[in-house]
Amino acid sequence: NDKFEVSNIELIKKEKSYTINTLLVLREIYKDAEIYFITGADAIIELPNWYEFKSIIKLCKFIAVTRPDYNTHEIKEKIQSIIDIYQGQIELLKVPMLQISSTEIRNRIKNNRTAKYLLPEVVEQYIVKNNLYGDNNE
Repeated sequence: NDKFEVSNIELIKKEKSYTINTLLVLREIYKDAEIYFITGADAIIELPNWYEFKSIIKLCKFIAVTRPDYNTHEIKEKIQSIIDIYQGQIELLKVPMLQISSTEIRNRIKNNRTAKYLLPEVVEQYIVKNNLYGDNNE
């Protein structure tokens, strides 16, 4: 996704990296930007146990992504409790489990539709370049 950017902030550090340190560096680099921290809802409910949590929650907005086999009602309650106590900004994002179908991928490519996020980009490019699912490959 050309709207995303990869950062090596934590990779180049010599010492142990904490979320608070990474967020402070990002805040310095992107002074006026909104910073979103996207992680699983199971990790979000553990936020009060994170190092320097009270500072972290002021530096970014959290997106709590649902995971399979978790009680959504229980997670909503725990997230709401964190919001109420610490005035954090946390949104729960329900994402369906991605069921990847090879038939769907073939049909998408055959119909000139993207298969982005369904398989690695290099694989999609190879399939298209070599016309693997073109009309003459029924």
